[in-house]
Amino acid sequence: LIPRHVGATLFAWNKLGYVPDLDVWDRFCAGMSSTLLTKEWSARQLTYALWALGNMRPWRKPRAEHIAQIVALLDQSDVRGTILSSNGLLRQLYQANSLMRLGDDDGEAPLLVLPEDLLVRGHEEWLKGGDEYRSYGQHEVSAALARAGISNEQEILIPETPFKVDIWLDGACMAVEVEGPTHYTRTSPTVDPSATHMTLARRIWMHACGVRCLYVPYFAWATNDEAAQDRYVTEELLPRIEQRNGWTPEQLAVV
Repeated sequence: LIPRHVGATLFAWNKLGYVPDLDVWDRFCAGMSSTLLTKEWSARQLTYALWALGNMRPWRKPRAEHIAQIVALLDQSDVRGTILSSNGLLRQLYQANSLMRLGDDDGEAPLLVLPEDLLVRGHEEWLKGGDEYRSYGQHEVSAALARAGISNEQEILIPETPFKVDIWLDGACMAVEVEGPTHYTRTSPTVDPSATHMTLARRIWMHACGVRCLYVPYFAWATNDEAAQDRYVTEELLPRIEQRNGWTPEQLAVV
């Protein structure tokens, strides 16, 4: 392995929804550990590796010694300087830290402990919200909810979590995530799509943080058809909003 292969492999596994066998995972981690010893990692590669490992955590938990190796490299003056000068890297590092810590058992030592200055700056940048981005069909879903009398806001940060949601319903205290093709491993209309690991990890962690959320997959949303959109909101979303009942972890994989 070389540094860029570590992040690329983790990204591919996350995107394809692939869970490596324990033997494959052990060999991958051993290769990553050897590569980390070379110290020839850029700030971006280290930050991305931590974030990708955080997304894999529900299926394959990283070893504490490997995380410690990455943190030690983050503490190098040149790497630290690069991260502190990049708002994007700071936000990604903060999210990686949150993904690594969510779901820890009481009394369990945190898997990832970042230097305090990086964590504080990362949190500050995360609260600023970063670049404006709208999910596939997000404006349409928001408008359809408004037509149904549901007051909502877009691109809202959830306090005390590493998450920004597409749509927030103030009255119901619920979120709505509009998931486009990049959230799924298949985009062909003839193949049943399944959510990527990154998407499932986000759903699991949001539920663990107590965020009740509804998910609107792109293949269920009729773009540019207001009548069909209104039917979807009335038949699929309003009943759950009225019950204030988001999807549970058991339902997440089949939504």
